[in-house]
Amino acid sequence: MEMSMTKEEVTEFLSQPILARIATVGMKGKPYIAPVWFIYEEGTLVISTGKDSVKVRNIKNNPAVAVDIDTTEGGFQSKGVIFRGKAEIDETNTTETAKRIYMKYLGSLDHPMAQQLLSMPRATIRLKPERTTSWDYAKIGG
Repeated sequence: MEMSMTKEEVTEFLSQPILARIATVGMKGKPYIAPVWFIYEEGTLVISTGKDSVKVRNIKNNPAVAVDIDTTEGGFQSKGVIFRGKAEIDETNTTETAKRIYMKYLGSLDHPMAQQLLSMPRATIRLKPERTTSWDYAKIGG
């Protein structure tokens, strides 16, 4: 029985304000995982983060990443997507990207957290996945 999501289902799922986790390779070859907010545009995962963050340093050193985005409410109420590939760092035009992400998660750029984050130097991480795995357990059990 097929439990993968269709491209349309993945796009709909990723439009929700769900926390993602990005895994990067640290300078000493050890894994590093961090929670992130994102938007999904035209098959590309887009993340805004601090310009000097560990994630950015790690990706500049080794662009291999994996990103997990999932929800679990127990039993067969679990669905998610895992992306793998090589990320790119963009340190230009980061404000507009960050604003779109903050609107998704906070609903307003007037939110104090949006104001604080926008005041800090940003970088944009872009991942056009080389491999995608998705699941929706409700398709097989529910």
